Amino acid sequence: MNPLYHSYHSSYELTVCKSAGGYMLQFESYRQPGAPISLHEFAREEDAAAAAKRFPELYQQAELQGYTLKGPFFVHSTGKSVHVSFVFEPGMTLNRFRELL
Repeated sequence: MNPLYHSYHSSYELTVCKSAGGYMLQFESYRQPGAPISLHEFAREEDAAAAAKRFPELYQQAELQGYTLKGPFFVHSTGKSVHVSFVFEPGMTLNRFRELL
């Protein structure tokens, strides 16, 4: 499947692909090779691409606070987890996300 949007980062890549229900944003780690993680499905391609552009900043914040991405959850060594869907809520800011973590 050819991605509609693709971006590379130091330890992962993000792709947006057409899916049965719309446009799927997927995450693939270089550190933990395996099947890509489906992060979120969007009705519109533009929304999926915008989310893919916004995701790295929030993902970096989660890593700085000790979280790793496991499936659809950011998981901390203390056992706390935050579902990745919070990243894609309308109006989510870096400060709001910090508070969730």
